[in-house]
Amino acid sequence: MEVNILEQHDTVVVYTSNNCQTSRELLQWLDENKVDYQEKNTTEYPDYLIELQDAGHFGTPTTFVGHHAILGFQPAHLKQELNLF
Repeated sequence: MEVNILEQHDTVVVYTSNNCQTSRELLQWLDENKVDYQEKNTTEYPDYLIELQDAGHFGTPTTFVGHHAILGFQPAHLKQELNLF
């Protein structure tokens, strides 16, 4: 089943990879802030890497909040996008 991440609304999708400290920090931050998200590990599931690249992004972590992509771990930007104040 093909999933178009750009058509998902009000969802948080996080593309991660193994051995990526920044990915682990991001997931921990999301958990601490009680944010529901779907993790897509590009190391364990190479199709997720293709999906990410098809969306025009090539690094992990990349977080999609609806249509908006946030590259890396940017807590202030995430708080704004997720309305966490």
